[in-house]
Amino acid sequence: LCEVLSPSTESHDRTVKMPLYASHGVPHYWIVHPQDCYIEAYELSSDRQYQQFAIGHEKALFNSAPFNEFQMSVMELLKGL
Repeated sequence: LCEVLSPSTESHDRTVKMPLYASHGVPHYWIVHPQDCYIEAYELSSDRQYQQFAIGHEKALFNSAPFNEFQMSVMELLKGL
């Protein structure tokens, strides 16, 4: 699942939606920050908590589960948002 944040929804996305997705067993959760140009990638642990395992900033190349073979710059991924 990929969540694109806006300043007005970030708190709700992190405090309400993120735990809800975890409780329903969503295995991978990405949070995209288009204004700040970065992506956070989380993976569900065995205790149904998300653990951050990757973060990508601006021109850095980003790849993350479940798409480990796919790699692109964060700026390219954010283009058009």
